[in-house]
Amino acid sequence: MKAQSAIAPWLLVLASIVLPVSGRAELVVPGATVEPYGSAAWPAWMSFDRQSGALYTGVETGPATEIWHIGAGGGPADPYGAAPILDPDAVLHDAAGTMTGVPGSVLVGGRTGGVPQIFGILPDPPQTVVSVFGPSSQWTNIADMEFDGTGRLLFGDENGTSGRVLATSSPGETPAQLFAIAGRIAGLEVDAADRIYTSTFDGKVRLHGADGSVISDPFLSGLGNRILPIAVGPGGPWGTDLYTVNQQTGELIRAATAGNPIVVGTGFSGFLIDFEFGPDGALYVSDLGLGTIWRIAPEATTAVLPLPGSFEPAVSSRLRIEHQNPAWLPLAIRYELPATSRAQVRIYDIQGRWVRTLVDGETPAGAHAVEWDGRDDGGRVLPAGTYFFRLDANLATRTSKVLILH
Repeated sequence: MKAQSAIAPWLLVLASIVLPVSGRAELVVPGATVEPYGSAAWPAWMSFDRQSGALYTGVETGPATEIWHIGAGGGPADPYGAAPILDPDAVLHDAAGTMTGVPGSVLVGGRTGGVPQIFGILPDPPQTVVSVFGPSSQWTNIADMEFDGTGRLLFGDENGTSGRVLATSSPGETPAQLFAIAGRIAGLEVDAADRIYTSTFDGKVRLHGADGSVISDPFLSGLGNRILPIAVGPGGPWGTDLYTVNQQTGELIRAATAGNPIVVGTGFSGFLIDFEFGPDGALYVSDLGLGTIWRIAPEATTAVLPLPGSFEPAVSSRLRIEHQNPAWLPLAIRYELPATSRAQVRIYDIQGRWVRTLVDGETPAGAHAVEWDGRDDGGRVLPAGTYFFRLDANLATRTSKVLILH
């Protein structure tokens, strides 16, 4: 295997002079450790081999080159692939060999000449490069790629002004448009329910159903004007909320519902391409500006977060939320924070739908109280029944169930 410095030395030079980082703020995520995991010139979208822990990352470059491979545990990147690929910025580990017929292959979105194509790099010793789809003049520029829960391959395609998501279930099935979006697509994520999140260069995140139907457009907005990384939490302290950045403020944000993000980190102002949760439960960030892959791991003391929809109470010594149960309205909700932080207190109905936000802002450490009058955010009186209160602060969450009587 060639050393990183032996391939495309011009790439390493450019990575050091483009996108200056002087004055770059330190990445800070309260309740988590942040550390460099690997180094690679111009890292783009990432994908893990979830069995071995190896990380693959595309390369945001012009001339043809290999993609990068970082072994489990981190370190400098090695080039991966027997032949260079033009524009190899999107990658996806094909653990089952669904699209190549060879388990453990890596799919790469690139080009042949100026025409988009999806390649496969086989896990044999030569790292053979094969064609999987295309080249196709029906596509313009392949962005992020993901598998959904059925094994269907999804990938973004953008023409510089607008985008779309294409899908295929097998290598014998030509990828077809699933849905179009008004923005220039950058990121693509699929949650456990096969709902599809996309991010675009206009600072928006959109949410679609597995069939392409619109659920929320936009889910989030006002987040900047360049590539917008997104990832869905794997559970545990991260929950299964969406994570992205506000590029204008450099804040790492977490959103459980449309338009209701909470800030969980700062210093994310660099040229970031992708977020990826690893098999170890940590969040990995590809930082093109610094040529670095960052690893963000919640501390062991962080509260366990329940999966959305289940709302099982999470035991935590760091956060407390208390109230009468059953309760008559108006209801006093008492909560306590171990440290000053951005906090949210939100209410959900029995179906897990958000109905009211009672607290959303910087809150000092200590005990607090807020009152709920039984109305939703639109001022409508809600019926009696079971509701769930959710307290979020940094990467810790506390949920509690209450029966409301009228």
